[in-house]
Amino acid sequence: MEGKQLKEGNVDISEVESTPNTHRELAIEATELFDAGEFSECLSRLAKLQEQRPLDTRFTHNADVVEFYANNFKNVDDFKKKLNSVCSLGEISFENIDSLDDVRNCCIYYNQAVLLYHSMQYSSAFRILNKVFTFIETMDEELRRSVTLLLLELLLRAQKPDKALSVIAAIENLLRLDSSIKSEAIEDDESAREGTSSKEESNNADIEAFKLRLKVYQCRCYLAMRNPKSCEKELENFVKNPEKKYCAKFLQAYLAYLKGSLRLSVQFLTALPIENNFTLTGDSTQLAFYNNLGCVHLYMGKPNIASLYFQKALKENENNRKISNSNNNDAANKYLFTCDGNKLPQIMYNLGVSLLHSGKPIQAFDCLTLAVQIYHTNPRLWLRLAECCIMVHKNDNERDFDFINKRKDVLHEVIGSGIHRKLILNLSLFENNKYSYDAQSFAIPVATLEFATLCLRNALLLLSGSFIDCSPSNPVTASQVINLRASVLIASAYVSLCLGDPIVAMNNCRNLLNIPNSSGIHKLLGHLYMAEALILLDRLPEALEHLKPDYSNYMMPPEPKENTGSSLKTWKPDNSASARAVFQYNLAVVLALKGELLKAAELLKQVWLTKGPQCEIPVQIISLALYIELSLGRADIARNIIKQNCPHFNRPS
Repeated sequence: MEGKQLKEGNVDISEVESTPNTHRELAIEATELFDAGEFSECLSRLAKLQEQRPLDTRFTHNADVVEFYANNFKNVDDFKKKLNSVCSLGEISFENIDSLDDVRNCCIYYNQAVLLYHSMQYSSAFRILNKVFTFIETMDEELRRSVTLLLLELLLRAQKPDKALSVIAAIENLLRLDSSIKSEAIEDDESAREGTSSKEESNNADIEAFKLRLKVYQCRCYLAMRNPKSCEKELENFVKNPEKKYCAKFLQAYLAYLKGSLRLSVQFLTALPIENNFTLTGDSTQLAFYNNLGCVHLYMGKPNIASLYFQKALKENENNRKISNSNNNDAANKYLFTCDGNKLPQIMYNLGVSLLHSGKPIQAFDCLTLAVQIYHTNPRLWLRLAECCIMVHKNDNERDFDFINKRKDVLHEVIGSGIHRKLILNLSLFENNKYSYDAQSFAIPVATLEFATLCLRNALLLLSGSFIDCSPSNPVTASQVINLRASVLIASAYVSLCLGDPIVAMNNCRNLLNIPNSSGIHKLLGHLYMAEALILLDRLPEALEHLKPDYSNYMMPPEPKENTGSSLKTWKPDNSASARAVFQYNLAVVLALKGELLKAAELLKQVWLTKGPQCEIPVQIISLALYIELSLGRADIARNIIKQNCPHFNRPS
């Protein structure tokens, strides 16, 4: 959205009132030289201050910060060592953050937080900034602004937009209080009313720029909370500001994306000239452009086009990485703000999801395996990995309902002739089970059903926590958590059935059916899988309870109104009529197993009569009908079924 314009250091050379005038003058000169970018002269003034006040660690720290600026924010490791050295001199501990009791030391802690932030140690940086923020009212204005912006960035990365809004509200109240105090002071001071100094005018400009950045963060918070109305209201405050045109366009594109105006989102993105500003800010608008376009096209149901944009984003990220690792990969020559410029995990996550929707589970699995090494606390990512494994095992179930073509495979072959002619049924019409007896570790990341069980177990464990981290995605809502948990449970039940573990499948289905407000599709599958698990456990009366006709009336997903371009095939049943037929078929299976063959035959007849374009029935119904008719001794009816569905075996006897 917006480049990280955070200060890598903050110089604090304010003195107490008892400081001699020479010290004050040197401090003022050093500050002015630093602001003017005259770092060598600034260092000379600070050296004199250090000679006069050798025990004051602030001057030593300021000299280190100025030297870091003079080196153009390079030699990061050297600056870290100097910062630790200053801490040891001043008996400051970053580990024991509660020891911070003096606002004058906040600058050192802030700089440590910046280093941690660019090292992608966000939790440690937040722990420090959270303590520093308690001194926000007594800080000087420049440090206050820097601390606030960094804290907001950390809160958004931690998926806590609500807390970020609270920080913004507190800072805005503080700004209003400061403005009121200054106004009263000017009214009391006649000379101040005559005009303001250039320094004060510059400070006012900085405050206005800071307020504008607060509005940007406010919009980002509302977007993270999926509150487009509030975001749209705040966006009006700076959408026409030329300094924020890039940021405004990206925010407008995101806003349109959340509102479902996908074409408008693309228009906002393509309206901006793309520039590579990685070496200046550490962020790449070109990379963000490709990544955002990929997200929009994926949401439009065009995963193949989305994959192309994500691959372009990967190429751009690789170019930035080469820039960051220039000069023979010498770490001393890296800029601080490019240390966290590698966006590979985020892009691989997006690319993996788009490849999964493109029907390429193996390639998607490889991408998501890399992403999960960073985002291992994301339950949705573990679910996507399991879905890759499931798709490798079975890409779709369309062939189960391909009645016209697949019915020919019901018979395997014909043996003999005349009265000795025998029809051999195809016992492996569909192979959905996968039993493994190999002694191997299922923890090895391979796209197998065994590894899927591990992924789904991790997802369930993460969903049981009080805080669900779906980084790098936005925070999940309560309803999304319910659907996510239901999706994980139903996938676990399916995998368990495929691996021949009906007890685990039954437990997963029971937990799913006990979830309040779960979707109708999840409930429908839950009853079907529960019935199948109970059948395998020979608990037929209980299986009948889960095959009631009412359960087949759960809401099915609406059929797409137009071709979205997605390569991901829809699993059957995909409408209420087909779902009812599947329930009736499974009910007939249970009745046949119980020996109630006449009821099962009558039920299959009803299913057969509903067959049509709007009601697809599973092809296994032929095999079941043959079994029932032969068991009832009605061989003529069985022959007619074979003649109607397997004409290629109707040779003269």
